[in-house]
Amino acid sequence: MGFADRIANEVGRGVFLVHGKSQGKELWHYVKVPHDKVNEFKQAVHGGKLDVAKFGSVLFSGWGKEPPQDVTDAVLKLNSAA
Repeated sequence: MGFADRIANEVGRGVFLVHGKSQGKELWHYVKVPHDKVNEFKQAVHGGKLDVAKFGSVLFSGWGKEPPQDVTDAVLKLNSAA
């Protein structure tokens, strides 16, 4: 999945919210990145094309600027239980 613009914010315990664009449309992914891949992931976010699935598990994804609140709540709940 190629992104023209990307921002990754860690929400805790190796879970990142990644914003980007694909084919001119905004999208987002919550990605769980294993500890040993975090540095490589952070470098890739600032590079060219990014396939988030190469770095970990895509927990949720969707089109638009931001994930719906119920998805964000679910991620935070999963993350606090881990």
